[in-house]
Amino acid sequence: MSYNAKKYKLNKSWKRWAWIILFIAIFFVNRGFRLLTRNWLELHKVNAQKALLSKEIQDKTRELKELSDPSVLELKARKELDFIKKGEIEYRFTPPNNS
Repeated sequence: MSYNAKKYKLNKSWKRWAWIILFIAIFFVNRGFRLLTRNWLELHKVNAQKALLSKEIQDKTRELKELSDPSVLELKARKELDFIKKGEIEYRFTPPNNS
């Protein structure tokens, strides 16, 4: 390899590193680019929260529609709140011992 070829290769390598450093300086040291990146990440986080809340709203709306039915409301009241009708007698049986 001749002296000029080595010099050209060294010069080309140096120019490549100069472009890389310039790129890093422009995009990562620049406050505006950092803010843009931070805002982009925050936007994705907020969109994920929005999707989660939207699904929760759909679930609650479906549950509200179910509770508008008197038979479903009665079943939930009996099961979750242990309500009984007037005059009813509730019998509770303990499960047999498995010993």
